[in-house]
Amino acid sequence: MKANEATQTVEKAAQSTRRRKVARTLKRYYILPSRMRNIELQIQRAESKMLIANYEYDTVKSAGTKDPTAHIAELKSELNFLKEEFELLEQFRSVLPEHLEEIWERVFNPKYGYNNEQVMIQLNYPRQTFYKYKNQLFDLVEEAFL
Repeated sequence: MKANEATQTVEKAAQSTRRRKVARTLKRYYILPSRMRNIELQIQRAESKMLIANYEYDTVKSAGTKDPTAHIAELKSELNFLKEEFELLEQFRSVLPEHLEEIWERVFNPKYGYNNEQVMIQLNYPRQTFYKYKNQLFDLVEEAFL
């Protein structure tokens, strides 16, 4: 009997971890545009300083200074990855039923900061219906992204 309880505890912990990852994925959709813009600005700033940085790099190469072109390449690579991730999330969101998209928007968009109870009231969903839909959303995200 104790082994069964231990197994159940482990399964609950794993499910909780998966749900947190799904929630982070849903929140990430709203954060990615700002993150991408930040990296674009870093690239612009680094490229505008390129001539000075190249001179400094050539004069102190032996001191372990990072090549500025390598830094820009890393930033561009990260930006491309984030753009692809955002595009995947947008494509996924575009095929969701409207009621699931609305829950995603209201619960996970930091602009609103609504909790589950507030969203239930706003959408006029009974508690059971709201959590049924929210679980459907989580299951779809988990299947698609995790």
